[in-house]
Amino acid sequence: MNEYDDDWVIYQGNRILRKDIDKIAYYDKYFERLAENVYQWKGEGLDFAYLEKLLYLDGMAVIFVHPTFGLKCGHVTQKSYSPEGKVRKCIPRLEYGTESDNTVYTDGKDCVIIYDTFSMMSRRNGIRKLDTITDIDDSVNVQVANQKFPLVAITDDSTLGHGSSKIIDKITYAMKDLYKNAKMLFIPSSIAGSIKPLNLNTAFNAIDLMQVQKSIINDNKEWLGIDSQDAVPKAERKIVSEQEGNNDTLMLFRDDGFKARKIGAKKCKDVLNLDIEPMLSLSTDETPNPEGTENDN
Repeated sequence: MNEYDDDWVIYQGNRILRKDIDKIAYYDKYFERLAENVYQWKGEGLDFAYLEKLLYLDGMAVIFVHPTFGLKCGHVTQKSYSPEGKVRKCIPRLEYGTESDNTVYTDGKDCVIIYDTFSMMSRRNGIRKLDTITDIDDSVNVQVANQKFPLVAITDDSTLGHGSSKIIDKITYAMKDLYKNAKMLFIPSSIAGSIKPLNLNTAFNAIDLMQVQKSIINDNKEWLGIDSQDAVPKAERKIVSEQEGNNDTLMLFRDDGFKARKIGAKKCKDVLNLDIEPMLSLSTDETPNPEGTENDN
């Protein structure tokens, strides 16, 4: 049977192959927290933090006037699409409280659907290799633990019997004075010759693994529109042309989300008479100018 991924649980048929929900969920929430703060909004009348959460998690959100709660943003459900693949009609759903009485709303007429990106792609769906990131955490932890392999002390058999343990205590205290947090393993002399030592000279590549992990995390940040590069890159690591290429890619990713929000803000003004305006949290002098973009209707 084919393997498939369902909410960070890997299955093969009905058999669970891997379940690292707690570990992967940490990084999932890490990127979510970053993504939901890339853009800010000016204006009043909406819970903008919740709007950004919906945009990131669902890839879209609907703004409408709820018959009971008034102006709200909610999940887009029961969707019907235009020939271009944009949502034309939907039934909004609130996170908590009552449903919107199953009323069908039409985008551009009595509601506004805002996309997370102008490309109509959810940024969350592009986050990659969370399992690799957690695998590296596990590998680093194992290597660190291996460096703390217990010291082996060979003692007379009678010392490990029912007699006095003073010798063991003396050895333990002496080693702890020499090595902080040292772990001791006492071996009877009668079996010491039968024990083969482990290879304690295995490569310690935790630093290299952490650099790989950081590279993956930085790639994901760039996808979200977050600059993860050094302010002044070191010459031996990144030449000028590479930095310019990174800046171009970063601005395109940021602009992709900014244009979608700008179009949604304009539609809110036209349809709901709601004055809101998106802004970039991370830039004060390089805000993309989406003028001239096509209307989303």
